[in-house]
Amino acid sequence: MKQQKYNNLLAFLDLLFCITMTYIALFVLSVIQIKQIEVTKEDHQALKLKYESVLTDSARLRQENSNKQISVQLLSKEISTLKNLLQSKETELQSAQKDVTKLKNDATKLKYDSAKLKNAENKLADAEQQIKELKEKQSNTGIGNWKTTAKIAIEISWNKTGTEDDDIDIYIQSPDKKITYFGDRMGKGFFIDRDDTGKEDVSNQTHKEVTKFFGFSNTSENPYLVNLHVYSKRSNKPTVVTFKLLRIEDNNISTMFEKEVVFMKEDQIEPIIEIKATRSRDVEEYRFSTAIPTSKKIPNILDIAKASRERDRLSGRLPPSNTTNSTPSRNND
Repeated sequence: MKQQKYNNLLAFLDLLFCITMTYIALFVLSVIQIKQIEVTKEDHQALKLKYESVLTDSARLRQENSNKQISVQLLSKEISTLKNLLQSKETELQSAQKDVTKLKNDATKLKYDSAKLKNAENKLADAEQQIKELKEKQSNTGIGNWKTTAKIAIEISWNKTGTEDDDIDIYIQSPDKKITYFGDRMGKGFFIDRDDTGKEDVSNQTHKEVTKFFGFSNTSENPYLVNLHVYSKRSNKPTVVTFKLLRIEDNNISTMFEKEVVFMKEDQIEPIIEIKATRSRDVEEYRFSTAIPTSKKIPNILDIAKASRERDRLSGRLPPSNTTNSTPSRNND
């Protein structure tokens, strides 16, 4: 009997244990499910926030895209405006280039006209001098040449060796710094009588240029500077030029200074003498005083020669500067 009760008690305890473990298992499962539900809610909330963020970013990007499209449209309008402005400026530039071309042509014509005017002035000076000498001749006061009208004369000469010889020029700087040369032959109180270009058909074998002094500038502080320059060197041989300073008194000629100069190349410049004049005691005029050798070069001689060659090219009397012909020279006046 006791054994039966003991067995029943054990069976009841086993049943109770099973029921208890079942409830514990159910409780644990419930707790796990609750935790999973909470986690699912948090994930859902996070996903919702992320979705809202994505919607916000999408709206922002759509707005930015719209703004960029507006900016692109504005830039397109500006580019179109700039293209129109550029076309307008190109049209203005083409018009300006045409104006510049016209101005260059006008300047070339003006240079040519200026050269013609200077040539006419030189010829007028020649004519005035010839008239003066003719009047002297007609009045029986002299024989009408430079020997009777000039007080001091400069003579340069060089031998003729062919049909086209070297062209040697004289340059004289007055006390007032004015430069007298073949293109402007009238100085204050003196005159370059003739310009020998080395092409003249002279009857003898000598090329010659003469400068006549009829008076002197009253600016005695500075001397007259005399230089020689090779305008054209047509031969390969040295050219020997004889320089003479002559005094004319009562139709008598005496040599006060003489020098030989050897020229080897074009644009060679040789200083020759300085001439000074002083005031005469008995009359209010300046007269020849001294002539001494000098090493002073007159400035701008090369620029003057270059400008003369350019005028000759513009007038067609010289070939272009890139020609392979011999060195250039100007025609006789």
